[in-house]
Amino acid sequence: MIFIFIIIFGIILMIITNKKEKDIEKGMAVEDELSNLIKYKSGYLAYMYSMYMWLVIFVLKDHFPNNESMIGGGILLSALIFGISKFIVKKN
Repeated sequence: MIFIFIIIFGIILMIITNKKEKDIEKGMAVEDELSNLIKYKSGYLAYMYSMYMWLVIFVLKDHFPNNESMIGGGILLSALIFGISKFIVKKN
């Protein structure tokens, strides 16, 4: 299951990178003040929500088969939280 999430995450990153390369070829600015603000704000929100997520993971640590799956799932969930927070900040 984790392997499938890693593949999906990799595909999404390739699509985003391809879009940025096309914007560079068109001569568009890839990063400006607004995109930096969005990145910092979504990073802050992701950090705050990830702290709560890790708290829940450690409280429910007995439900994981081993430590590696607990840490791997936590890292994947942190990345997912960042993606969701970036989408929400961009939408607003």
